[in-house]
Amino acid sequence: MYTFFIIFIYLIVLIIKEKKIPHSISETRYYLDNPIWFTVIMVFISYSLLPLIVSVTPNNYQIFAFLSMVGISFVGVADDFRKDESVDMVHTIFAIISFICSQIWIGLLIPKLLLIWIPLLIYLIVKFIKYRSINKIFKYTSIKFWAELIAIMSIYLALLFLL
Repeated sequence: MYTFFIIFIYLIVLIIKEKKIPHSISETRYYLDNPIWFTVIMVFISYSLLPLIVSVTPNNYQIFAFLSMVGISFVGVADDFRKDESVDMVHTIFAIISFICSQIWIGLLIPKLLLIWIPLLIYLIVKFIKYRSINKIFKYTSIKFWAELIAIMSIYLALLFLL
């Protein structure tokens, strides 16, 4: 669970350094003087949490726990997504796999925890009324960052409830 502090400190330091909220957590890779740290942090977090998340999960749901962590590690390994289209494809596919599997895992084990998404959904509705376009919301806001942050927070909260 100490990995929560690693990701939290990592994000806070980079937000302060850049004086802005990134469009996504993955974008922070481009804020680093040595981008390998993004890979190290993502892989370290996923493989540190993997034994814990699998151990607290009933056997028939462990695939979702496993894929959510493997997805995070692939996001970290396929880090230079702006440079190469195939890297971007791997990065995006595994980010989606991790996101969906983590939220299915939470929904199966602690369904009420999915209520954590309500503030972001309200924000999304307000922004949609303003911009009238999902593409503009992604372009002009940090909605993806907040969604990723909520997904990560929900994993840690679920683990706290399950321990």
